[in-house]
Amino acid sequence: MRLFFILFPFVVLTSQAQIEPKERLVNVYLYAADYAKEHKTVYLAKSNKGYHEIGLSRANIYGPFKTNVSEDGRLLLCQRQSPPPEAETKVEYIYPPIAAVKIPGSMKEPLLILVPTEGQMRYKALAIERSVTDFPMGSYKLINFSSRNVRGIIGKTLMQVSAFKMTSFDPSKGNADDRLNVQFQYREGDRWHTFGSTTWANRTDKRTLLCAYISPDTGRMKIRGIPVKEPVKVPSKN
Repeated sequence: MRLFFILFPFVVLTSQAQIEPKERLVNVYLYAADYAKEHKTVYLAKSNKGYHEIGLSRANIYGPFKTNVSEDGRLLLCQRQSPPPEAETKVEYIYPPIAAVKIPGSMKEPLLILVPTEGQMRYKALAIERSVTDFPMGSYKLINFSSRNVRGIIGKTLMQVSAFKMTSFDPSKGNADDRLNVQFQYREGDRWHTFGSTTWANRTDKRTLLCAYISPDTGRMKIRGIPVKEPVKVPSKN
């Protein structure tokens, strides 16, 4: 499955004579594999007025947050800033985007995954389906946010995912041991380099999301995992 990341705001210029674009109401969930420097909080437009102020977490999935998605499925996550003194708009805050994501119309429970990146857009963002139908118990989803090919060796299970792609696997189907030795490697030239090594319990009663990405601070490959369970309902601050 090819992943398409949106790293720039999408702007449409319209005239008053044109029809206003339609929007649809969705409940979204958020998870940050890591934090962009000075951006541990994001702002998401509410479905009526104002913004949800959401403190990101690397340990929990937060949500749901009710918002509107544009007709073509684009959604922006923003930062909050005070307008410059010379600004003509008399508002207390402005909300420039720091991440953009596309949510397919068929997605029932969009879970937005964020990893830090460089540039004006401080996060790469991807929407995946959170529902159990698409993400059964015992399975793992590995999202490769990096430009390198990645492979995992989980007990006797070998899986590989290309740059900017996602794959699913279930190690319990090919491994009878209670504990599994795990390694994650990335390819550079003709060599594979290990960037993650651990031991997993061989369980069929949970779902796990894995994110592989390049840290913008160190330039090194990192991987982070989180069990996908019932999200923490954190009310927005606004």
